[in-house]
Amino acid sequence: MQTAANARRKFLKKYLAEYSDCKIKAETLERFLKGILQGSQIEIHKIEARAKDPTSVHLKLLRKRYRHPQTQLTDKVGGRIITYYSSDVDRVVDLLRPHLEIDPRKSVDKRMMLGLRGFGYSSVHIIARLRGNEAKKSAYACLDGVWFEIQVRSILEHAWAEVEHEIVFKSGIQHPDTVIRRFAAIAGTLEVLSTEFTSLKYERQKSIETFRQRYADGLDLQSGFDSVRLLGFLENEFPANPSWRWSEETGQPFPPKIEATCVAALKQCGLGSAKSLKPFLKRKAYRQAIKSFATTELKKVEEISHLALVAIAIALRSERILKDYFPGMAESAGMAAVQLCLKRSVHNSP
Repeated sequence: MQTAANARRKFLKKYLAEYSDCKIKAETLERFLKGILQGSQIEIHKIEARAKDPTSVHLKLLRKRYRHPQTQLTDKVGGRIITYYSSDVDRVVDLLRPHLEIDPRKSVDKRMMLGLRGFGYSSVHIIARLRGNEAKKSAYACLDGVWFEIQVRSILEHAWAEVEHEIVFKSGIQHPDTVIRRFAAIAGTLEVLSTEFTSLKYERQKSIETFRQRYADGLDLQSGFDSVRLLGFLENEFPANPSWRWSEETGQPFPPKIEATCVAALKQCGLGSAKSLKPFLKRKAYRQAIKSFATTELKKVEEISHLALVAIAIALRSERILKDYFPGMAESAGMAAVQLCLKRSVHNSP
């Protein structure tokens, strides 16, 4: 009968032989994760994947004393997703779920294991494999049937995990209680910081609402736009049209950071404040351009997004600036209709 030690040695030998293959699987997993989360509007610091280093496998086998390493070692191939905010961890997991077959017995949410008074390692570990439809795609074929681990945590949680792992776990030192208490205090501080960073994130929403109301009251018209001023202005001018906040709430986000591009493009074409943009939006040529765009895109006028409304204004001022800042939108059928509308307007003017 095979002993546990023999099983571990046999497993390690087999893993050394298949390590190169595992690295290919890790590269594929990284592409898969990036493909799922691309354009999600979630602010992600890093997406990466790796094949577990053979030395790390050996040490884990010795430490865990696995009797059946083939099924017990679940992170031969592992992915890691690091968000900027702890509040986005669950959002990432929710986006991954439809594409994965998750093992609920082996997956664990470390956040739930700390208790009310506990601080320390905090991360969501998912043990999963691709669902049938995903595994059938040629780009991910090498992952068909392969179980892997995905860790999802915030950047502060990641910093804590890396430091604790290096100083406490890997060092092999039996630290005295005073040092352990210091680690616990640092972990508690990081949790407070994480909460504060999340709170600051939502200040953006408050700022948009503040400027929406100020523009409604006729204030701040001469101030140059920044991202939140522009978004507040558009919500005041076009309350029925899909806004940035609406797009995020409904899971149909605009491209990441595109509002900053809008601000720069508007400034470039002389529409960088409410004082200059507001009267421009009242022009007959702009209203006609909106209607042409809507007709071409088979939409109602109130269905045109705030992003498209900004792009239309820029298109009427400068086709060159539109192409520089929004090359994809500039090639759309709707924008072609806007340019045609502009040419007719110029041709018919006295």
